[in-house]
Amino acid sequence: MGWDRLDVLRFWTRAPWVVAPLVTARFLPRDIAHEEISLAQARLDRVWAFTDGSVQGDYSGAAAYFPGGGGPHSSHTLRTPLGPLQSSTNAELVGIRSALSHLSCLEGWRQATIVCDSQAALQMLQRAQGFGWRRCRTTVVDTLQLIEALTADGHQIELWWAPGHQGIEGNERADVAASVARMESQTTLGDFWVTRSMLEGTLRQWYHSQARAQDHASVGQVLNQAEEVIIHTDLQWTRHIPS
Repeated sequence: MGWDRLDVLRFWTRAPWVVAPLVTARFLPRDIAHEEISLAQARLDRVWAFTDGSVQGDYSGAAAYFPGGGGPHSSHTLRTPLGPLQSSTNAELVGIRSALSHLSCLEGWRQATIVCDSQAALQMLQRAQGFGWRRCRTTVVDTLQLIEALTADGHQIELWWAPGHQGIEGNERADVAASVARMESQTTLGDFWVTRSMLEGTLRQWYHSQARAQDHASVGQVLNQAEEVIIHTDLQWTRHIPS
């Protein structure tokens, strides 16, 4: 029951000898991050992007901010509303992915540095290197594939971690844009990865709240609708939802 309502089902396969591309990640010390980024940006030898994710309650969003540098490096901001059931790490990954996606359409550059304030997101990309990327979330796969395509085309991608809320202008602008994207997600329906654990937790919260309401309102009544039957059955079936 329910398969007839399925809109999209995606599968992907990789040969055993296919490995993830090497991800260069640099973790800047907190005390020198501001100065290091300012000095590096002054050289104007690359494209810079600052990314962030924002999750609050049932809404989340991601953003990528490109500071102005003249030529093809014009200043602009990308916002991605994500909707509910997103972890903060996944929102951060979407910000990185959107920056890479924009770079793949941008001409006239050879080097790019993406600055993110999430160590977890960068570490997740690094852990997926080698053969591990066959068992990781879709956002990681998409990000690694974009890095692989850009690298194969002669581009150099660097990922930097810098602490948030430390007065770094790019980080601050990305943070504000991600918050705006989170608010926009209240009226936007998207198609994004949701982890099984988050789905399970949300369904169980829904189950308990609905079960209590049904127990108070439907004592002694016959359950005729499928939704009512699901409410009063165990949710172990959620463990069989494929990742």
